[in-house]
Amino acid sequence: MHIYQGPPQEKAVELLTNSNLPTADLGPDSMKHFFGCGTEDNPGGVAGLEVHENFGLLRSLAVAPEFKTRGCGKALVARVEAYAKDLGLSNLYLLTETAERYFSALGYVPIERKEVPEPIRRTSEFSAVCPETAVVMKKNLES
Repeated sequence: MHIYQGPPQEKAVELLTNSNLPTADLGPDSMKHFFGCGTEDNPGGVAGLEVHENFGLLRSLAVAPEFKTRGCGKALVARVEAYAKDLGLSNLYLLTETAERYFSALGYVPIERKEVPEPIRRTSEFSAVCPETAVVMKKNLES
């Protein structure tokens, strides 16, 4: 599976919209921390990272139905994690309403909202975009 950095914003937004994921807070600068799988002009999946001090927010993992059994999602998460480690981040956080089991299988553990560090709590995704009912998950990148 070909994984690359910086998928086209319009294609990433289309995938995210089709997966019922938020896009309102994504701008052109966001794509430099996004990865795609498949062809570079028409990704079959995308995933992004927001960097906040020494923490990361894994966001916007979306995979087209025809790519769901090809390992695209797992490859994207692995690439975002490697990228986050390269940037020196200590932990990754995410919010999910539908994929807790998926991320648990990838080593993420559910945590209480009060355990989330302030830089992540201040993100638009945490503070406004995702509902309070979303599950917060964490993965330590230093182990």
